[in-house]
Amino acid sequence: MTRSIIISANKSRSINITYSITETNPSIKPDKMPVLRTYFGDIKNDTSFSIVLNKSLNLQALEQTVGEAVQTINIDLICGPINKHIRLIINDLNEFDPKLSILGPLNITENTTVGTVVYSLLDKASDEDRPKTSTTFNFGIHPHRVSLDTVDTKARTSYATLQVNVIDVDDQGPEFVYPGCARPCLVPEYTAVTDLSYTGPLNIAPEVIKARDLDTMNHPIVYSFYHDTSGGFFGIDGNDCTIYQVRPASQARWISQRLIIKAAEVQSNQPEALAVLMIRVRERDPALNGTNTIQEKALTEDTVTLMSVIIAVSVLLGIILIASAIIVFLLCYRYRKMVYPVTEKEENQSDKGDEASPDKDPLFTVTPMGRHGILPPLPMKDTGTGTDDAVTGKKRRSGKRAISKELEIYDGTREYEMQAALEFFWSTDKSKIKRSTRSFHTRTDHIVVRDDDIAEE
Repeated sequence: MTRSIIISANKSRSINITYSITETNPSIKPDKMPVLRTYFGDIKNDTSFSIVLNKSLNLQALEQTVGEAVQTINIDLICGPINKHIRLIINDLNEFDPKLSILGPLNITENTTVGTVVYSLLDKASDEDRPKTSTTFNFGIHPHRVSLDTVDTKARTSYATLQVNVIDVDDQGPEFVYPGCARPCLVPEYTAVTDLSYTGPLNIAPEVIKARDLDTMNHPIVYSFYHDTSGGFFGIDGNDCTIYQVRPASQARWISQRLIIKAAEVQSNQPEALAVLMIRVRERDPALNGTNTIQEKALTEDTVTLMSVIIAVSVLLGIILIASAIIVFLLCYRYRKMVYPVTEKEENQSDKGDEASPDKDPLFTVTPMGRHGILPPLPMKDTGTGTDDAVTGKKRRSGKRAISKELEIYDGTREYEMQAALEFFWSTDKSKIKRSTRSFHTRTDHIVVRDDDIAEE
């Protein structure tokens, strides 16, 4: 509302002009009028009269002074019969930014009806440049950021951010997860193939059946059969939606079965989601010739497992056999070191010991045992030729050693303290005789001389 103030001036006979300020609206209190008159002064003489402004007409200060918003002042000058009306308009100067006060975040639910007033901004905005009675604000929202702004006449702008939190509510049901299905995915269809004798979990394509909560609460979901025409051939796990074939298809004559699966949220009244599972029998469906059944896949997996077990057992048996062979070899080697043949040097030393003992009869000498408790072969010697049968198969000695060995055995110069049997030397028919076990090259068997032979001589 515009308030008008009347300033009156009267001219007396002495040409003195006087003026007064009154308000046309009696709402201004009389005690405020002297304060209003202090804003104006006059300059006058005998020929002219001027009204001057003593101090700035600040609308905000003027409003606080008179208690009302004043924008227009009417001045009436009266000089005798002459009456002049002057209208003084105070223009607003845009020198202050508008103020916008936002308190705290704003929480609204996602199911709020369109057109609902969620926040009032008029009482949150103010402008010191303009009276409250004529305030006009323009509000706008910047894209990608929820913010509020107020604009005054000369494009002075202030900004304030209003945080709006959208609270999710349980207003949507579950949805089946199906590859390539646009949301909302309505009644997706899954397939499975079985055979006449199979029982167990079904292999479902294109992927396992699974549903999810469309709201952010992520309520648990339970699965069940909405419609089952198979007559109890199939079962379902309510927690993970695993479909089992309880009875083999050979007990019925159907080619395929169509099951409708229901997914519902636990402790929720939202609508359920439905999906279709088509189960076909391979042996009865001509379109499935050449496809792998669940039983064939299980057989392949069992074959691979069996081969792995066989390979592992074979490797283990090989390790055991190799270890056994090594142990046997070590035992044999140790036994051979404990039982070893008498060398030629040791036998010669034994022969010399026998020769040094005249009381020892070589006929009663103990025969040494051979390897593994077997008697060694009896070395035979031809007394006529001096041929050693035991060494005929051996490599002949060479050089002086062989000559000295033969001379040592067959030189005929050795003396014996006994009489010789002349018939033995005169006889032309000589045969092989057994040697002493203690004489390998140098001695023959003990010669026995009869008393009859001595008497004849």
